Amino acid sequence: TLEKLTQGLIEANHHVHKLSHGIMPIQIDADGLQAALAHLASTTNATHKIQCHFSFQGEGSIRSSAIATQLYRIAQESLTNSIKHGEASDIKIVLTESLDRIVLEISDNGIGFDPQKLNGDGLEADGLGLRIMRYRSSILGGELIVRRNERNGTTVRCSIPNQRGLA
Repeated sequence: TLEKLTQGLIEANHHVHKLSHGIMPIQIDADGLQAALAHLASTTNATHKIQCHFSFQGEGSIRSSAIATQLYRIAQESLTNSIKHGEASDIKIVLTESLDRIVLEISDNGIGFDPQKLNGDGLEADGLGLRIMRYRSSILGGELIVRRNERNGTTVRCSIPNQRGLA
């Protein structure tokens, strides 16, 4: 019927929009990472009806839009994994900047992951999203650690050198 066809087109359009959102290049202004992560948390709360919190610890702001963009993309992918695969209802995004390191940590209370599915790098052997996050971290000279939390859930931690003043 026409109603089913219309509904199908609406759903297809919605899926294409979601896909293009993840593929389209995004550029975060260097000074805008905190605001972008806060907005990501707020949007996640509204869209998925879960608790997502952002906090920043440090005294400055990231001065490179390349770093800000890669960290934002890591947070975005991690949130997607927490919701889609981890079935999380509570997610915390913490950005910490010290003189020598910038650390982005995303932790959730989801179901976690099966440690048997991890390869030697601590990443799921078939997880493309985790590989992409690891790649993004590596191009910043950092490391990505994914671990199962003690009780439940997962923590993704990206730690990179702080290049303050180099941008």
